[in-house]
Amino acid sequence: TVNGVALTILGSLKIRNKATNEDTMIDEALDLSKLTLCYLISEITKLNEETSLIEEKEWLFDKTLSHHRAQLERVLSVIQDVQSQIQTEQEQNWHILGADEEPDATPESI
Repeated sequence: TVNGVALTILGSLKIRNKATNEDTMIDEALDLSKLTLCYLISEITKLNEETSLIEEKEWLFDKTLSHHRAQLERVLSVIQDVQSQIQTEQEQNWHILGADEEPDATPESI
């Protein structure tokens, strides 16, 4: 983790503070800084990849949801058309039978 890297750097710098050669200590500190930056860049890259995967999954989910919604709307439309046809046929049958009023028996009550 980032905290672990920071602690490692601090510990390493404390050990190197005992060094007599300041240039060596500075070079080692720069090397550690470079390693830390590489680590952080690697972690950021991983997070970006994970974010991209999540966004791709969200897009696919939205597309699938839209597709299913469209299918359900078509099914609902067909059901409404069939109900309308049934009602029209019932009205025609009542008219043919000469009934002045609709009978109590409806498809819902049967």
